[in-house]
Amino acid sequence: MLRDSADWLREDLWRAHASWLSPPWVGETSERRGDFDAGRWLDVMQAAGYQTLIFYVKHHDGFCAYPSRFSNAQPERDFLGECVTEVRRRDMRVLCYYSSFIDEVTGNEHPDWQVLGRDGQPASVWCSQQWPGAYCCINNPEYRALLLGQLAELRDNYDPDGLWMDVFEPLMGENCFCPSCQSKYRRETGGDIFETQGNAWYQECVVQVMEEIKAISQGNDRACIVTANTGKRVRALDELCDVLTHEAFTSTMISSVGRALRPLGKPWEITCRLYSAVGTWAIRGADRVLLESMAAVAHGGACCQELSPTHTGKITDEAAVRVAEVGQYIRGIEEYLVGTEPVYDAAIVQANSEYGVTTECPVPGGWHTVMMERDIPFAFVDSDADLSGYRLVILDGRTPVDEALAQRVAEYVKEGGSLIVEGEVGERLEEALGVTGPHPPAPLSTSGEGETATASYPPPS
Repeated sequence: MLRDSADWLREDLWRAHASWLSPPWVGETSERRGDFDAGRWLDVMQAAGYQTLIFYVKHHDGFCAYPSRFSNAQPERDFLGECVTEVRRRDMRVLCYYSSFIDEVTGNEHPDWQVLGRDGQPASVWCSQQWPGAYCCINNPEYRALLLGQLAELRDNYDPDGLWMDVFEPLMGENCFCPSCQSKYRRETGGDIFETQGNAWYQECVVQVMEEIKAISQGNDRACIVTANTGKRVRALDELCDVLTHEAFTSTMISSVGRALRPLGKPWEITCRLYSAVGTWAIRGADRVLLESMAAVAHGGACCQELSPTHTGKITDEAAVRVAEVGQYIRGIEEYLVGTEPVYDAAIVQANSEYGVTTECPVPGGWHTVMMERDIPFAFVDSDADLSGYRLVILDGRTPVDEALAQRVAEYVKEGGSLIVEGEVGERLEEALGVTGPHPPAPLSTSGEGETATASYPPPS
């Protein structure tokens, strides 16, 4: 059967990300969710060549699309159950999208479960304006029990093929200072959480939760995969995830993220939009949708096209036609992409916490721009990646160089690799390469056969 294929994460490059945003208030309107038709949904997806449906079981607003014993607000129908029935009838797969730490319904019902800042007030983060009071703390025992309990009931009642955890990361630059976090931090470290800086401790707590989620996913006989959508890469989470997931909404961003994900060696996917923004139905042009879908697929990842039904549950005819056009094309070339090895001539070394270019508008003149303009195949790699397969390695001015990286770069150059260093070289790299860096900063380049050259500024007369 299709859904039991062991290699589907690498072989299925076209997936339906059905981001159905239907807030709790929709159920109180006259139209409610009356346009929802699971059979129609799956007809559209099959016609578009989809084999996998990512279904929103709970979004940031806290609305559950299935009857949960952990929720006071129950849906008028078991929308997830109806979709699962259609998915199984067609031998397809279904992943349960779940908003991990943002839950407006729960946060407002239980204000004492919210993440708190140093001032003891609910933390104000990027989601606060649209979903006020929604940021809940994973170290609060009651909220943690709700989160893990809902995932367990999804596993037991619907037998999904995967759990797709969204916003699985700290949402502010500091730890949480709620009573639960204060107590937990004191037990674990013997210290006072108010003396901490940054959110490293809270990130460790996030990883601990993922370990519990991973155990839940393995609670049935048949495999249930797990992935975590984050804005900042965390290696410990990567190790627990079966597939690496990221969002990107321009062709440049999609291409850059793909160049960072593929060298990691795991199956990966990128979610991109069919519409101009989340929560709207202004559909993008056919050429742009195809270009942005192919930006992920061409690098060997899967494209999760964000196919958004209206709040009442309708997939528009225009959307159905658009995804069918793209799906037909991708399925036609998929066999030529699956199982291929990447061919990248150059590697741009980045911080281990990044997924390629991290801004929607990449800095003009950055090395990724230089490579793209000159049609040089390149990848973004971690500082501890194997460099031997690249003809050129680039260290830009943002790259942290420790002793281990300096020694590996020196060995790479010794073996005949070419190197470009931008910015101040640093003592470790100077010593490893046997060169003196430019002062003030200017590019240092070395090439082939271990030869090195330094650039001086201004040029000698």
